[in-house]
Amino acid sequence: MGKARIMYQTISPLTLLSLFLSFSLLFSQEISIGNERLNKLNIGDVGYVSLAKVIKALNGSLWRAGNKVICLLPDSGDSSGKEMVFTLDSSWALVGEKMFRLSSPVIKVEESILFPVLSLKEIFPQVKEEIKEVISVTSSVAKDTVFYLFEISPPSDFYLRQLSSLSYEVVISARFPLSVIPAKGIVREIKIDRGEETRVVFYFKKPAQGKGNKLENGLLFKFFPVSLKPKSFLIVLDPGHGGKDPGAVGKLGTREKDLNLAIAKKLAQKLERVGYRVLLTRERDEFVSLKERVDFANKHKADIFISIHNNASRENPRAVGFETYFLAEGRTDLERAQALKENEALRMEEGNNPFLNDELSLILSDLAQTEFLKESEELACAIQDAADLYLGLANRGVKQSGFYVLRGALMPAVLVEGGFLSNRREEKLLRQEKTQERIAEAIFRGVKNFLFSYEKKITGER
Repeated sequence: MGKARIMYQTISPLTLLSLFLSFSLLFSQEISIGNERLNKLNIGDVGYVSLAKVIKALNGSLWRAGNKVICLLPDSGDSSGKEMVFTLDSSWALVGEKMFRLSSPVIKVEESILFPVLSLKEIFPQVKEEIKEVISVTSSVAKDTVFYLFEISPPSDFYLRQLSSLSYEVVISARFPLSVIPAKGIVREIKIDRGEETRVVFYFKKPAQGKGNKLENGLLFKFFPVSLKPKSFLIVLDPGHGGKDPGAVGKLGTREKDLNLAIAKKLAQKLERVGYRVLLTRERDEFVSLKERVDFANKHKADIFISIHNNASRENPRAVGFETYFLAEGRTDLERAQALKENEALRMEEGNNPFLNDELSLILSDLAQTEFLKESEELACAIQDAADLYLGLANRGVKQSGFYVLRGALMPAVLVEGGFLSNRREEKLLRQEKTQERIAEAIFRGVKNFLFSYEKKITGER
């Protein structure tokens, strides 16, 4: 194979465009697992393989439980085996005790459960694929649109994901021996993370959209500017706890209820500054029941609901970090324990609580939230990604759990845990206004990135 190169000469945009439109997206490729060879299916830009066949090739077992797909693989180091839990139409997976974010969701097509090829080697190290390599990168600019053509041998899969209105991530299942890719047109900077799979992040000078296509000889990406005229979304912020319910209390006396309110007010200012409408479930130190918080969001027909909290752990005083939850059945003991801790506010509520005493209310509220489950997960991911890039606290990932404060919300709804008051070092950080400001900024960036794509979805734009 010849030495990889970057081609700096400009080629005709029309030639690139014709390449973009003229090749089929469907390419047949085999993947090896042990002595088994599995066929790959391309759906749009995403390569998939049968999960059942992968598990069978690894001498494991697989079964369905609702929208959960549970797999058990033999593990020589543990007689109980290695358990994996995947959720249909979700990109999050639980492998043992660790959460992984897949390149694309696990999906069901007819009677087959399909798994994204780009995540195979991360989750199943036994998988072997033919080694691919980027041979060249050619770039061109036509008016405001910039094209990047990656020549790859043999052809490769890719995953294109918008990180924000100013950045896109491209994951390519090929090695990348090139040192740099020149930025052109609206592209401000390009960063490359190399490995058996290559992650390329494009940063733009102005808000942009991107599209990718798989060609016979490689991959073609185009990026073009877009005008941001955000819909006047209504966002309800819910500062957790309050009044007679202090929430967690740190060793230095920091009360969670005060911290939650301070962060919520800073976040509200940032959101209002760019044109969003914001309401708070409480604007002072007062007790508001969990049901009243959800009813408030539904009554005002909010577009999204964010419950703001800070964390604590009696069992592990060394625990640190930022995490985001969306409503669904907890998958791990930690997720279920966190839901129990936050739901303790129910004990302080006076009178009969419909969440506790009416099983039908619980079922109906879960069904109502199911409509927004995917959007809630996407919102949680957007906030967690922004926190990971900006905040500087440990990234504890996106999780799902049965928080009562999210039940019955008729819109995408998440709960954030800013940091751990039970950790003395993190408590000191959380007491600082600059840390509260950074948490508010991280949530703000995630919300803005989510709403940028959510608006296109609900208005039917492409």
